[in-house]
Amino acid sequence: MANRCILGALAFAALLVISGCGASGARFKDPQVPSGTTPLPVRVLVVPFEDERDFDQKPAQIKSSAPLTIARSFSYDRPDEAYTAAGKPFPERLAEELAEDIAESGLVEKVTYARHDRMPEKGTYDLILKGKLLKTEQSGRVYLYGLVLPLGIYLYDVAWYLGLPKTRRDYDIETELQWYNGYDDTPIGVPVRSSYDTPGKTFWVYSEEGRMDDVSKRVKPSWNDFVDATVADLPGGGDSHWAALKSEGVEHMARIAREEEFRRKGAPPVFAFISPDTGSTVRATDANVRWNISAPNGLKTARLTLGGSSVELGLASFDLSSDATAPRSVAARTVNVPLELGENELVATVTDWRGNETTAELRISRLPQPLQPADRHALLIGMGSDAAVNTVRELERAVTDPFAGQFEKSRVTAITSPEFDPARIESVINEFGAGPIGDQLAMIYIAAPGTASSMSLGSGSDAMPLTRVAEILERQLATDVVFVVLDVEWDATADGEVLDTFDDAPPRWGVATSATTPKAGAVRASRFAYGSTMADLLTERRSGDSALTIERFFDEVAARAEDSTGLEPDLAGRFDPNATMVSYQ
Repeated sequence: MANRCILGALAFAALLVISGCGASGARFKDPQVPSGTTPLPVRVLVVPFEDERDFDQKPAQIKSSAPLTIARSFSYDRPDEAYTAAGKPFPERLAEELAEDIAESGLVEKVTYARHDRMPEKGTYDLILKGKLLKTEQSGRVYLYGLVLPLGIYLYDVAWYLGLPKTRRDYDIETELQWYNGYDDTPIGVPVRSSYDTPGKTFWVYSEEGRMDDVSKRVKPSWNDFVDATVADLPGGGDSHWAALKSEGVEHMARIAREEEFRRKGAPPVFAFISPDTGSTVRATDANVRWNISAPNGLKTARLTLGGSSVELGLASFDLSSDATAPRSVAARTVNVPLELGENELVATVTDWRGNETTAELRISRLPQPLQPADRHALLIGMGSDAAVNTVRELERAVTDPFAGQFEKSRVTAITSPEFDPARIESVINEFGAGPIGDQLAMIYIAAPGTASSMSLGSGSDAMPLTRVAEILERQLATDVVFVVLDVEWDATADGEVLDTFDDAPPRWGVATSATTPKAGAVRASRFAYGSTMADLLTERRSGDSALTIERFFDEVAARAEDSTGLEPDLAGRFDPNATMVSYQ
C-alpha cells in the first residue's frame, strides 16, 4: 500500500509553513486549480533536478540462470540508467516535464525550463523551483517459469506471449522540492520532501509500459504532494507579498549592478558639504559654505550651482586635463554664496576619469530680518459661520509664518466655533489682554456674522454690541500698540457707524473693518482695492507670487485712512521687500 508523507515544510513568500500527506496521482496537473483562480503574478524558472541517488545496480542474471529457474531478482538505485543507454538525462527530463505540467495547471503567470548552462537573464523570472532526486530504488522479479533449458535454450518468452506475467516491480521513492528567490538565489522557507514506496506491480508483455515512463510515473506523485500543499495556502494573486518580492528583487539587482560598476570603475568621487548643515536657516543675505572633494580616480570636472546658476569653486590652480595630472582630492575650502529669501538649493556635481559621476545637495533657508516690534501677540476669533472658522484657521497659518507675520505660535490664540458665543469672546479677550504690554504689538482679529441695525456681532439673544467689544478691548489690553480688525459678515449695509464705536480708542490704535468708509479719529480703513476682506488682504498672493504681510497691511491701512496722524511711525512706512518676504513662494 502506498505510503507517502510530506516530511518537510514549505515557507512560500510569506514564510508559509505547510506539512501534510496527500493522495497519489500520476501528474502534477491532476489537482486542478480552482475555477476562476487568477494566475499568481510571478514568473517561475524550473531547473534540472540534482541527482543525489546511490549507484547500486543489480540486474537480473537471466542468461546465467540455472535450468528450471522460476524467477530472477533485480534491483536498481537508478533504473533510468539501467534502461536507457543514451538520450536526455533523467533529472533534466523530469524537470522539463514538471515545467510543462505547471504551465498547464494555470497556477502562475509564466513558467520556463532551462538547463544550468543555459540560464536566462536575471530579472526575467521571480522564483526558481529546484528539486532533488534522493531515491528511486526499483526492485522486482523477472518470471522465467522454469523454461531455461540446458544448452542455452530459453523458452520463457513463449510463456510471456501466452499471457503469463513477465515482471513485478516495486519502488522506494524520495524527492525534495523547494522554492528559491529568483533574484538572489536564496531559499524561501524549507524544502517539501516526499517519501513513499509502492506496492509491487505486475506487468505483462502485451501491456508493459516503457520502463522509463514507468520510472517517471513513480516519481511524479511527489510533484502532486507539492501542488496539493501549495495551491491551498499560497497568497492570492493580489497579495502584497508578490509585489514586495519583485520590488525587493529589483532593488537587489540594482545593488548588484552598482557593486559591479564599482568593481569596474572603482570608488566614485565625492563632493562633501562640511558646513553649514543641510536644512539650516539663516537671516544673513549670504552664507559661507565649506566643502571638500575626494576623487581616487582623478578629478575631471566639478561644478556647483545655486538655483541653476554656477558658483565659482576656485579650482583654476588644478590641472584637470588628464588622469595623470588630475588631483585625487581637494582640501577643505570655503565659498561665499548669496542667498535669496526662502529655500536655497546648492547642487554639486563631480566626475572622475573612469566615468563616475556623483552629486551632492545642500539646502539653506534664508529668513527675513526680524520685524519690529519683535514681541507681537495675536488673538484670532472666528465664530458663527463656517466661513469665519475657516478664515481664522487660514489667518493663523499666515501670522505664524516666519516669512510673513513672524508671530511666535505660543503668542497666537485662535478661537473658532460654528456657533456664536459672546460669553466666550469676552472671556478670551480678558485672558489675552494681560499678555502684550508696553510697546508690544497686539493684533485682534474677529470674524463673525453681524446685525447692521444694532451694530452687533451675532444676532438675536446672542448678539454682542460692538460698543461692548470696544469697551472690553480698551479696558483689558495692557499695551497701547494695538491693531483691531473687524471682518464682519453684515446682514445689511453698515457704514461709518461701525467705526464710531472706536472713536475713543487711544491714538496708537489702528482699527480696520471690511465694510465701512473712513472716518477721522483713530486710524481706520475701508475695503481695500485688491482685497474683499481683511483676511484676504493678510493672505493674498499678488500676481500669483506675492504674500502680503502684517506690516504691509499696516502701511496700506495708514495710506488709505482719511486721517493717518494717529498711526505713529513705528507702525507706518516700514514695508521692506527684503524684510517682509513679499516674493516668497
